[in-house]
Amino acid sequence: MNIIDKYFDFKKRNLINYGSLLLDPNTNNKYLSDFMDTYIATYYYHSLEAYYDKAVINYGHSVVVKEMQAKKIELLTYSKEEEHQHISNCYRISFIAIIIDSINFADVTKIADFKDILRKILITKSKFKIITEDILDKLSNMVKDNVLKERKFFNNMMSENFNIAYYKYASSTNYYKVDLNYHLEQLENQYRFVILDKNFHSDEVSINRLNVLMNLFSMDLIDLILEKNDLSTYFIEIPMTNIKKRSELEELVSRFSNPVVKSHIVYVIKYSDYNQKKTMFKNLGDYNFALLVDFSKAMSVEKRMEDIEKMDLFRYVLVSGVKKNDTQFVASYEIPGKEKFSNEVVEV
Repeated sequence: MNIIDKYFDFKKRNLINYGSLLLDPNTNNKYLSDFMDTYIATYYYHSLEAYYDKAVINYGHSVVVKEMQAKKIELLTYSKEEEHQHISNCYRISFIAIIIDSINFADVTKIADFKDILRKILITKSKFKIITEDILDKLSNMVKDNVLKERKFFNNMMSENFNIAYYKYASSTNYYKVDLNYHLEQLENQYRFVILDKNFHSDEVSINRLNVLMNLFSMDLIDLILEKNDLSTYFIEIPMTNIKKRSELEELVSRFSNPVVKSHIVYVIKYSDYNQKKTMFKNLGDYNFALLVDFSKAMSVEKRMEDIEKMDLFRYVLVSGVKKNDTQFVASYEIPGKEKFSNEVVEV
């Protein structure tokens, strides 16, 4: 399971636990999972089943309610009558869990403050006119523990030594290259600094560097999803030099298999790497790939372009190293089914 999936699985389990604590002990809580799946799919993933007018959707509360109502009808339709009360109870409690999820507890530290916030939610925004202090204590502690776990989850992925850098492709509108920056205090021994810099960019540590990049980028994506921001299209280069097995490549590309981000991620493969290891890419899955082509050493630019046409895996072609005499030919050459543009980037 990739980092983004792990985060939202963690969130789902928390919401189910909140609802289960508030449910009548005689209610079967298994339907909470269905309602929480619907909530997360609608609110965070913008995936709809019942609401089709996508042109006017902001994926806010009203759309969540419509999707939850549709899920309730579906469950009632395909279940036995004795299950109907359980479904209705879970449906009602689900909205309390959703309200708790909408509260920003970032600055809350004292358990008394958690209790005060939750008491207001339970009394003013639900039918809980009477809530026992025991349940309120348990719920407050549960929410606080989960807030701390979430902070730890993010902190464990963060690093003081690295950060994600975004570079916009100069000839595109909404395409970004994702790269990893590192921070080293300027060393008095300049030679030592050069050695460290060389090692950081070496093939030997390329996969480790890519893993750090993917971890940090996953955190950025989670932030964008939680803040309801639109995602752009992001290009990540996969260094193939130290990838010896297909399973290693599968593990890397699956890091962004989460349905809400998958279509926004493009894996960049060098032309030479693909020709050497093309069998690894067969039936790899419906991921997006870009071919990075360096024309500086091409014997025949025309032959290379014809070769690229036959590479069905790639939706994008990034062009670099084009000689002055070949610029017009490469720029005007159309490749059916592929988007071609310069690999030149500008810092954001």
